Amino acid sequence: MNIPVIAKSILLTTAIILSTSLSLSAQQSTRAFNFSISGGRSSPTGPADFTRYWGSGLNYEFSVAYEPSRLFHLGISARMDNFPLNEMKIQQEATELGVTTLYDHRDISIFSMSIFARTPIIESKNRLKPYLFIQISESWPNTGFVYASNSDSAWVFARPMQKDRLNSFGFGLGSDYRISEKFSLSLEFGYRVIFTYYKISRRLDQPDGPIINEKGKNSNDIFVSFGLRYSITVY
Repeated sequence: MNIPVIAKSILLTTAIILSTSLSLSAQQSTRAFNFSISGGRSSPTGPADFTRYWGSGLNYEFSVAYEPSRLFHLGISARMDNFPLNEMKIQQEATELGVTTLYDHRDISIFSMSIFARTPIIESKNRLKPYLFIQISESWPNTGFVYASNSDSAWVFARPMQKDRLNSFGFGLGSDYRISEKFSLSLEFGYRVIFTYYKISRRLDQPDGPIINEKGKNSNDIFVSFGLRYSITVY
């Protein structure tokens, strides 16, 4: 997968959306801003190391959005996703193979700063307003390794992603439900890809085998979040 080409495409798409929104905003006499807090669940969907040894965890997000037109909402957000280590699964495999496991940071947490765009699926004056969204992010994973050892040696067998700053891209479906003039509830379902996945591992049942060093595989997850939005209008 050509990551630079993907990144350029995402940036170009964002620039087009931004320029179109600013053009449309000039035609409106009012501007709206909204502030959101949300939380929910995130679940790993790939690759194998991620889904096999880490499970679903909580996510938290704070965002600020600007509505230059009825067609686009643009914003920034700060988000934290957590994925707990499945120690029972690892211990079971280790016991079957007669090895000992060691840990360096059991759980995975990923902090992300994002730029996002939302667009309504249908224009409606009803309380319920479904929308589509995309986001591009800089993500900072806090992740460690799982080691296995026997009387002769120790080796890495699970490392789902590198610790360096990573790029990610997400998209999904959401909906707002207005409960008052200024407040609304939100529900979002999304899919995210974290680029430049990197794994160093040796299989538990092949401790003396070659180190697997794979680049170019991406980590991905799905998420659902429920939140509260507060909106203000500027004339």
